[in-house]
Amino acid sequence: MKLNKKIMNILFILLLTGLQVIDVQPAEAKDQASTVNSFCISLKPDSKDILLNGEPRTIENAPFIQDGIVYVPLRETVELVNGMVTYFSKDKRIMIALKNDANHVYITEIWVGDTRIRRDIDYEPPVDNERKNKVPIAKDGVVFVPVEYLKYIGFGTNINPGERIILTTITNDFKIDDFVLGQDFNLLSDDAKNRFKPTGKIDYEDNNYKEEVYSDGDIEISLGIYKKPPYDGWQETRKIRKIVLLNDKYQTLRGLKVGDSVEKYMDLYDGDSLMNHFCVETSDGRISKIIIKGNSIRIIM
Repeated sequence: MKLNKKIMNILFILLLTGLQVIDVQPAEAKDQASTVNSFCISLKPDSKDILLNGEPRTIENAPFIQDGIVYVPLRETVELVNGMVTYFSKDKRIMIALKNDANHVYITEIWVGDTRIRRDIDYEPPVDNERKNKVPIAKDGVVFVPVEYLKYIGFGTNINPGERIILTTITNDFKIDDFVLGQDFNLLSDDAKNRFKPTGKIDYEDNNYKEEVYSDGDIEISLGIYKKPPYDGWQETRKIRKIVLLNDKYQTLRGLKVGDSVEKYMDLYDGDSLMNHFCVETSDGRISKIIIKGNSIRIIM
């Protein structure tokens, strides 16, 4: 039996890695270099209307709340991000294969009507208070799982009960095109570096350190620069400290871009810890700038 399970897991991985990635970006955002399997799903209880990487979609089975538990349709949710679900009716076991944007494949087994979860063939996480008395259920032939189970399957989760459910397969939200918050600008390709010119603006300055603003007209990036080597043997770096989207040519990995509504912003980021690194400026209810930086969230009207 163990051998069969191992073979099944291997087959799941082989099938999953061969799946074609869904194209979810709008035409105007095609220039952005997207990361394979970077997905964000935003759902609302009792609604079949969802957002997939910021784009409207419709699902067949709406999430719902029952006895205070938020349930999500398992197969539809997993298949939206190119995952796979197989149901074994004999023991009501379900095997799920899901790959995140770092190409890590999660293989998980759950059971309808049971709190049991098995990952990586033989590891079964103990039932904690969050999962206690919450089990997958079958309703009209469709399996629904409490949202708490999705983190074991491989999703990043954020739940605002009664409002919205945000699920992601994104391991680094701070990436725009070739640029990631905290990376050394000097290590980027010459093509990427040559696009950006100094604007003459200084974002921050203190004694021997400053953060200088560069732009290509669509994005501004602030680079941390030391005026003098801070110590002997210092190797010059120019770390990206802030990324600002100026127009709708680019979008975040979750699908937010300049021109979107504040409501869409909340649908993609509401209550998530990542909001501590995001700032948006708005005008007439629309986003005029998206700022990624390691500071608290604020909306400037």
